[in-house]
Amino acid sequence: MPPDDQPVTPWTAPIGLHLDVPEAEYHASTAVSSSRIKAFLEAPAKVRAPCPDTPSLRFGSLCHTAILQPDKLEALYCVTDLERLSKREKATQAEQERAGDRELVKRADWDEALRLRDAVHAHPTCRDMLAPVGLLTEVSGAWDDPVTGLRCRKRADALRTDWKAVVDLKSAQDASPEGFAKAVANYHYHIQQAHYCAGLEAVWHRPQAFFFLAVEKEPPFLVGSYEL
Repeated sequence: MPPDDQPVTPWTAPIGLHLDVPEAEYHASTAVSSSRIKAFLEAPAKVRAPCPDTPSLRFGSLCHTAILQPDKLEALYCVTDLERLSKREKATQAEQERAGDRELVKRADWDEALRLRDAVHAHPTCRDMLAPVGLLTEVSGAWDDPVTGLRCRKRADALRTDWKAVVDLKSAQDASPEGFAKAVANYHYHIQQAHYCAGLEAVWHRPQAFFFLAVEKEPPFLVGSYEL
């Protein structure tokens, strides 16, 4: 849980590729993202709805850090043995004081994130894709759409600069080829891929490949790697 409720300063989305943009600032930006495009397709009014801060989204961010930026994990998160986290309770307040600016994470969530990390890095193809040499993680980017003139944004989980490739991590109920194909249709991953490729072409290179790494959220945490 975040250490405080201070308002987030939205990222201004300057054109180009950028590293180390805080996640909360990125998501507060008003530039057009693939998530907003998908929300618009469902109903335009949904674009105006604030993005909820849910335990599921926070756990997803934890897993992304564990898998893609393991060297930053302990700098961003602090594990706690408390089974209940409530900012109104003294026990949580004491743990947050101990954690400082780090986000408190329940031990069960921490342990599961590490198991997901180990499963992904044990997969030979995924391990090659996430090898540190030539890898940039959590790469934010912004560009102007040539047709509408709208400022657009994207945040690639990882870029392989040596391959000119995008690597995107997805948690999945079913990481099999059939199961992931259904997820692509249900969650419009093809729209995300097109949006990211357009943005990268505008400010870097047209990606030569776009890889999805799917990892199941339940034991034994099966993993699959796919290109659409």
